Amino acid sequence: NTIRTIDDLIELTSKKIAHLEQLGIQLYDFKKEKNYELLRASSLNIRYGESVPKSKRRKGDIPLYASNGRTDFIDKYNAYENTVIFGCRGTLGNVFFSKKECFVLNTAFYITNFKNYGGLYFALKFNRGFTLYSSGAAQPQITIDAIKDAEIRIPLDKDLNYLLNCISLHEEILDKLKKIKGILLSKYF
Repeated sequence: NTIRTIDDLIELTSKKIAHLEQLGIQLYDFKKEKNYELLRASSLNIRYGESVPKSKRRKGDIPLYASNGRTDFIDKYNAYENTVIFGCRGTLGNVFFSKKECFVLNTAFYITNFKNYGGLYFALKFNRGFTLYSSGAAQPQITIDAIKDAEIRIPLDKDLNYLLNCISLHEEILDKLKKIKGILLSKYF
């Protein structure tokens, strides 16, 4: 059964991604005490995402990220390659990565053009995206002003870039498998 085989491949690829993420967090935890630089959030060039109402979103192939992850695909971007994304409104604590151009909504922060993006990604993952600095009762939020003096340890070597690139490659494979499954399901059912 072809669908069953694709489901198995989707499950296997998802497990690989989860294992690589866990490995990255463990590797970061080991490296963060060894050879690192201590950076203030204010030096990271953190940007707010932009608002785009659903009615103005045109379908495209650029991934759209919100505080809870990739939610759609649109036809424009506001962030370039190797972008680290983390929630600032609503869903906090999640961290995402886009190897290629993407669009980040105003419910998330993003950092682009950071050479050690793997170290940054796993540092934010380990520290749950600055959630210690959140405020707001009805809707939790993090502001740039609230985190500007927060410090984060980034390993000096760029080994975590390689691991994050591997995760990104597996996520691309996962996307393609899901697309193939959708095509097959629409053709046969």
